[in-house]
Amino acid sequence: MSKVRNQFTTEFKQECVNLVVNQGYGIAQVASAMQVGLSFMQRWVGQYKQEIKGVTPLARAFTPEQQRIKP
Repeated sequence: MSKVRNQFTTEFKQECVNLVVNQGYGIAQVASAMQVGLSFMQRWVGQYKQEIKGVTPLARAFTPEQQRIKP
């Protein structure tokens, strides 16, 4: 039996990250409320923090600046 893999939109990821970074909620709290795995949330928040420092991500970018840079 094959496992179905979740696909999250960039907008959904941005909303989750916004709740942690700008609204002050904890990563575990947001992960639970949005029904997302804790490791996903940690990865998304970490990626966002790297992007605002100017690091180009390997995955799909969150910030508009990085989205313009990445082909």
